[in-house]
Amino acid sequence: MSELSYPDFWASIPIEDCLRAYPNGKKIRQGWSPQCENHPAETLDDWGVLKTSAIQDGTFVETANKHLPSKLEPRTHLEVEAGDILMTCAGPRSRCGVTCLVRKTRPKLIISGKMYQLRADPQIIDRYLLEMFLREATTMKRIDEMKTGISDSGLNLTHGRFSTLEVPLPPLNEQKRIVAKIEELFSELDAGEESLRQARRQLGIYRQSLLKQAFEGKLTAQWRKQNPDLLESPDQLLSRIQAEREKRYEEQVEVWGIAFDESKAKGEKKPPKPSILKPVKGEIAIFTAAFPSAWSSLNLSQIALELGQGWSPKCLNQAASSDEWGVMKTTAIQTGRFQAEASKILPPKLSPRPWLGLRHNDILITRAGPRSRCGVVCRVEGDHPKLLLCDKVYRLAFSEQATSSEFIELLLCSPVASDAIERLKTGINDSGVNITQKCFLQLVVPLPSLPEQQEIVRLLDEQFTVIEQNERELDAALKRSETLRQSILKKAFTGQLVPQDPTAEPATELLARIRVERNTAAKAPKKNPASDRISNS
Repeated sequence: MSELSYPDFWASIPIEDCLRAYPNGKKIRQGWSPQCENHPAETLDDWGVLKTSAIQDGTFVETANKHLPSKLEPRTHLEVEAGDILMTCAGPRSRCGVTCLVRKTRPKLIISGKMYQLRADPQIIDRYLLEMFLREATTMKRIDEMKTGISDSGLNLTHGRFSTLEVPLPPLNEQKRIVAKIEELFSELDAGEESLRQARRQLGIYRQSLLKQAFEGKLTAQWRKQNPDLLESPDQLLSRIQAEREKRYEEQVEVWGIAFDESKAKGEKKPPKPSILKPVKGEIAIFTAAFPSAWSSLNLSQIALELGQGWSPKCLNQAASSDEWGVMKTTAIQTGRFQAEASKILPPKLSPRPWLGLRHNDILITRAGPRSRCGVVCRVEGDHPKLLLCDKVYRLAFSEQATSSEFIELLLCSPVASDAIERLKTGINDSGVNITQKCFLQLVVPLPSLPEQQEIVRLLDEQFTVIEQNERELDAALKRSETLRQSILKKAFTGQLVPQDPTAEPATELLARIRVERNTAAKAPKKNPASDRISNS
């Protein structure tokens, strides 16, 4: 039975009894997942197979498809039509069981094997009402309980389990009134939510504008006029960086010597000898605007103290605590945010490599992986001596006497820098791309004096704090709107959204009448097409 309480003259029936049968007699159709080309069907004459991302909560995205190769014959009976209800039936927990009604679609799109295609029987239930029911919170909870699988990363919603889902069924006329009321209220919510999203987009544009002004020197133009004694030439800057680079190298060699002797005595892997980062030739511009004359324009190899990458041994599949030796996962690097908990425990049989431990103000960038995850930058806050750098990540260290790591992080995370980093990626396809050390070190960054860098960081932090507070308020308003949306759906399926009509035909009688009509039609003698042609001739 449905977990929703509804009026006495409603009925409750399994979802299969709400659906039209396909020619093969089945009422829940699952699709086909052939090997497709890695791009959408380009014209209306091309066949495409839908990706599960085509199904969003209440929204159908027809462009989320893959082109069916011409050598494969399309299975035309799996084509999507307007009026179909689609539901994902496999994937991560958050993506399995997502539903949408196809309100309109281009031709020649086929459902994949990871989705169901449902067609509401109009004699029994309005298709809009059925979609709303499948998106209602109590229903989604019930569907979630039906999913099977070993882990949340890969679940299935089997036909056998899903077909038992009970649907509360109002009388037909009441269904139409419920749908009309839902659409009226949702239309108001949609308008309000769009205003909130527009405001959030404007905040994003404002954030980008601030970053652009900051790295073109416009944000601190007045500061430079007021503090001419705090400016320095590129030669002064490079001289201080080189002095610290050499000092750091001497310290690393000393530490290396001790570690080398210890590892030799234990018969363990010896640490690599440190080397001074040598400037590379070549420049890849990030910003096209002219910088203030007081700023330096240098590539990363000229200003970084070191660049290295880590180690990726076979680890235990659980997060390391701060007291355990672990190796960071690439997912620890999010744009402008380091998540130390994204790690794996180093097995006891492997000796740790302490020289790869993460340090406060290290700048990390993913150097390999899927396109969306390659080139992500963040700064490490705090020391994590037992959390080791992994092989698919570059680590940059900078002079604290000449460079603000917060400044570098903000610069490399800016949209303009992200676009430049995107152009550095190489690879055969989007599932695996790389950024070479040489190309990355050739990126040219605008570098003011350290005091001005610190002033830029202060001004941006001040403005970003206000922006983030506004974003939190907008997100909270969107969440309240979604709660209200679910409240409307719950009232709809408990008979509280529209007035009841005591004269309406009860749903139980409707179902009984339809059953009788269909049984009668099934028993009626079928006409002979040949005799019809003779009588009409």
